[in-house]
This record gives sequence, structure tokens and C-alpha cells, in this order.
Amino acid sequence: MKITLLLLCILSFTLSAQKNLRVNGEPISFDCAKVQTVDEMDTLTMPRVKIYHAVITNNCLELGVFYGDCPANLELVTDGKLIETQDLTLNFLLRYDKDSKPCQAENKTTLFFDILPYKNMRTGKYIILSFLGEKYHLVYK
Repeated sequence: MKITLLLLCILSFTLSAQKNLRVNGEPISFDCAKVQTVDEMDTLTMPRVKIYHAVITNNCLELGVFYGDCPANLELVTDGKLIETQDLTLNFLLRYDKDSKPCQAENKTTLFFDILPYKNMRTGKYIILSFLGEKYHLVYK
């Protein structure tokens, strides 16, 4: 009984904390949100979220992220420019717009983004999706 009550309290706290979090101005859902296009990726001034998990499933990018307990809006942004190195790379940045009060990123959640519009950018068999400021690089076939 005590374990059940403890689990309910933890779930309630997690859900109430996640209510403060939005994606593209909308409540978080399991639908793939739109990736926002920006003119320039200003990595020095854009606040970021720490990504701990990234995978592509059916043209949907799944990102596991740490976030704080203060109200915030998350957006996955790209300038849509392919960078030619050994492979073709498309850069993304998970932008974190929050209230001015400081908050620690102690919570985890999963976000989903639609990357199908970038599939046609491939001139070969794949492109590399790179997340600025993160260690994740995914092959998008």
C-alpha cells in the first residue's frame, strides 16, 4: 500500500511539473511536432536543453531531455543548410525558452519531432543529423 501511494505521489508530481513544459507553444504530446526553421543558428545566445537520448523512428525524431521545473517552451530549430564534410550534415538545436527565474534541469521527458521534410535533402543514401552542443549524431536514411 505504501509503495502504491509513493508511486502515485511521484507520478502526480511528474505530471504537474510537465504541465509547465510546452513544445512549439503547445502542451507536450506523443505526436511529432514541427521543426522550426531559423535564418541563423546562434549557438552562443540560444538557451539549450540537455539531450540524453535520441533515435529516429518512422521519420519521427524522439529526444529524451532533461528540463527544469519552471515554465518553459521547447523548440527544435534548424537553419536547413546541409554542411558538406565527409558526409552531408544537417544541424539542429533544441532551444529552451523559459521564464527568467533560474531552475535546475532535474526532470526527464521525451519529445517527438517530424523530420520527414528533411528526407528529400538527401542526395545519397543518408544525411547526418547533428545536435549542436550535444554528443548525438544520427544517421537519417
